[in-house]
Parts: sequence; structure tokens; C-alpha cells
Amino acid sequence: MCAPESSRQASKRKRKESLSSRFESSDAPITETHLTNEDLNDVTSENPYQSCNEENLTKKKRGPTVCHDVANEDGKKIVLELNNLGQPIGKSSVLYSSFYGSLVKEAVSINCDDWRYVPKQQKTLLLRALEQKFVLEGDAIKKYTLQMMGKVWRAHKSRLTKKLDARPSHVKPAEWETFIKKMTSKAFMDKSKVFTEMRAKQDIPYTESRMGYARMQDKMKKNSSNPSEITRIDVWIKAHTKKNGEPSSSKVVEVKEMYEAEKNSDLSESQSKSVKNDILSKFIGPEQGGRVRGQGAGVTLSKLEAISQQTKKEAKMQEQIDTLQDTMKQMQGFMDDQNKLIQSLMSKLSEASNGGQNQNLSTSTQSNSTPQHVSPNWKGQKCKLLNWLEVDEVVAIGRWVTNDPNAMVHCVALGKNASRVWVDEVKNPSAELWKKYADMETIEDALGSSIAWPTEAIIVMED
Repeated sequence: MCAPESSRQASKRKRKESLSSRFESSDAPITETHLTNEDLNDVTSENPYQSCNEENLTKKKRGPTVCHDVANEDGKKIVLELNNLGQPIGKSSVLYSSFYGSLVKEAVSINCDDWRYVPKQQKTLLLRALEQKFVLEGDAIKKYTLQMMGKVWRAHKSRLTKKLDARPSHVKPAEWETFIKKMTSKAFMDKSKVFTEMRAKQDIPYTESRMGYARMQDKMKKNSSNPSEITRIDVWIKAHTKKNGEPSSSKVVEVKEMYEAEKNSDLSESQSKSVKNDILSKFIGPEQGGRVRGQGAGVTLSKLEAISQQTKKEAKMQEQIDTLQDTMKQMQGFMDDQNKLIQSLMSKLSEASNGGQNQNLSTSTQSNSTPQHVSPNWKGQKCKLLNWLEVDEVVAIGRWVTNDPNAMVHCVALGKNASRVWVDEVKNPSAELWKKYADMETIEDALGSSIAWPTEAIIVMED
């Protein structure tokens, strides 16, 4: 059973019936206005809503947005900021929505029955007009823009039905008369009544005017100390809360209470953030195809799921990169410490060879063994290897090979201040090698093999 008609609805119905009676005898065909390039150049040239009986108006109204500031910026393109879902955000998005709204309201006929029936060529021209002022990269943003144009155009027609006695200046009289005839027909009145009753059942009013979910979420994240914690439920609650902080309906209060309780529960993070399992889906109902509550236009379940999976992969890769960077820093620190130790030991060896310790070495070895400067004829000569940590100890007997810095010892360059020697006899098996290799750590491991040894810790034995 339908609800009784209010006085306001009755007044509106009588006004439409009165206007309809004026055109009952009119046989004028329904025509459509097609967009041309000349039309695009004049889209924002004048105010399209100047009333036919403007002298009777006593209240000054805001009027439509005509975007003169955008239309006059010749040669300058505005870069459109997009979020990770491909939705326009930031200051540029406000100017963008105003511009395409003004464009589509003047360029597309109000007598077209459905946005889907607007010719493809005409939609292409609309996009070209936008691209003269804004940078539109990719098909996704163009598809989103056409969807929003259709939404704005339908809303524009809906507003015009409420003021059929005031023809906008950009609409020709014949086109306006056709529009009035269609809007006051019995078929349209019946259809309008059905949608009016459906609208009356919506008991959760949106309170953020033209802000939109995407721009609102962006603003909330910028004002938050932890942007990653902002969920679609936070955005939805904000969108249904009045400026004074009062929820727009009792259902908003219930959702808010359930959300706060869930935050304090042991529910896993993956479950609480999943669109299919969160509070909105449980309380209001599961999401339908084509839209996701609290996310704004252009977002679907499949798109949200794909982006969520991509975000997880990127987060995992970033975690691996951070781990590798930490490991590299630790390795670099270890290498720096080792280099400092080697430099310190080399300095001590140098002091020992140039000071009194050199005399002690000569005394302790007596016989025919004395430290000497490297000579080209050393190759193959027998030599003593002194402990590079304790210079007065002989750890091995070997044969001198070369001191060429580029010579390779077990696939590692010899380097400066070092000699390649062949180990023939071990004196101290546990003595550490100066340079460790894959399978060698002590002098005993190097028996019968060549190793690198500090030149200053080598004494060539005379024949």
C-alpha cells in the first residue's frame, strides 16, 4: 500500500499536470542535440541557468558552476592526482569534477533517454575537451570520467524536473517544450513515483555534500598519524556523521559501537580488514557487484581484491629489501672492523721490524737466517713464516713464490704488502692464517699448499 500523498507532492503533481495540458496538442517530434567542436569551444561561455521569468525572482541563488578559470587557462594542463584505486583526489579533483560537470550539462541533450544511448563519437569529443585542460593518462581514468559524466548528467536532468517553469538559457525553446512534455507524461510520473518511494526508504543520509569518499579518505589519511590504519569503515562513519559530531541515523551509531568493540577484540587483522567480513558487510549486508560502500565511484570487489593482493606482494618485497639492506650494513661493519684490525697489526709488524724486536729476531734465529728486503732472486728460496700476531714465533717453514699484488692465491688477489709462500713444514699447527680461505683457517690446514703471508713477517733463509 502506497503512502498518502503529502501537500508538497500534490502541489508538484498539479504543477506538472498544468504544464502538461499546455503541450497535449503539440505534435513536435523529440529531438536530440549533438555535440560539435564549436559547441566544445563555447561550453563555459555563459551562465546556462538564466531563467525565462527572472524578473519574478526575489531570492538570489548560487547558480551553476561554469569554470571560467579553467576555460581561460590556454596552453596549461592540470595534472590530475589519483589514489591507488585510480580515483581523482586533492585540489585538482575538485576543479576536474566541476569542469566535466559543466561540460556535460551543456553538451548532451536533456531529451536523451539514457546515457548509454549517447553516441560514442560525442563521448569521445567530451574526453578530448577535458584533455585540453587536464592530463588524462590511461584508459582507466577515461572510463571513470565517462561514468561520472553520466551520473552528473542524470542528476542535472533530475534537478530540472523540479523547476519546469524556468528554462535554462542554453536549452532551446523547442527542446525545453519536449522535455516538459516527457517529464509530465503519465509514464514518467509513474516511474518517478516508484523511485521517490525507494528514495524515502534510505534511512542513512550522507552528510559530506560533494566531498566524495575518495577525497574524504585522502583527507583523513593526511590528517592521521597512522594513515595505514584508516579503513573504509572509518570513512563510512565519517561520511554519515554531521558537522556537530552527531550520527545521521541510529544505524550509524550501531555500526560505530560494533566497530569499536571489534577493535578491542582478538579478531585477526586480516579478517577485520576484509571487505567480505567487516562490520559493514555484516550489519548492512554483503556488497553487490559494481560498487563497494565507503570506497567511492569506480571501485568494485574484484578491483579491490586485485589491488589488495598487489599491495601485499609489494609489502613483502619491501620487507625482503629491508632485510637485505640490514644484512649488508652488518657485513660492511664487520669488514670495516677487520680492516682496522689488519691495519693495526701491520703497523705493529712494521714497528717491530724497524725497532728493537728486529734484533731479538736475529738473535733468536742466529744460524744463517736474517730478515731482508724482498729481492727478485728470492723465488724458490726457503723461508720462515713468523706469527703475524706474535712476531717472535716461527709458525712454519716454506718457500717464497712472489709478491706480485695481482697474483692469485686460491682465486683471491694477493694484494699489497704480502707474499705468496708454499708451506712445507708446520711448527705451530694452531696458528691462524693471515687470510682465511674456504677450507683453510690454520697453518696446519695449509700444509702442502700456497697461502698469502705478510711480507714483513717472512725471513728468507740463506743457502
